[in-house]
Amino acid sequence: AAAPGAAGVLYACLPALGKVLFDIAVYEPVYDAVYLSLQGLLRGERLAPRELLSAVLAVWRRAPYYWAPADIINFSLVSTRLRPLYNAVASIPWSMHLSQSANA
Repeated sequence: AAAPGAAGVLYACLPALGKVLFDIAVYEPVYDAVYLSLQGLLRGERLAPRELLSAVLAVWRRAPYYWAPADIINFSLVSTRLRPLYNAVASIPWSMHLSQSANA
C-alpha cells in the first residue's frame, strides 16, 4: 500500500490533537487555578479573583510550549496503560514551574 499523504497523516492524528487541545484549553487552566489558589492558602494568603486570574493567565500562556509536545507524545506514542505514569512523570517539571511561579 502507498504511504498516506499529508491529509491521511493529519486525519490519523486528529484524535490525539483533540485530546491535546482539550488538555490545554480546558484542563490546564482549571488545574493552574486550583494549584495557585492552594499555594496561596498554604502561605496564609488569599488571592483576589483578579490576581488569581492574572496569575493563571500568565502560567497558561506558557503551558502550550510544555504540554503540547508532552501530550502529543503521550497520546500518540505511549500505550494506554502507561499514560498515567508518563503524565505523572511529565507533571514533575511543570509542577516545579508552577511552584516557582506561585512563590515568586
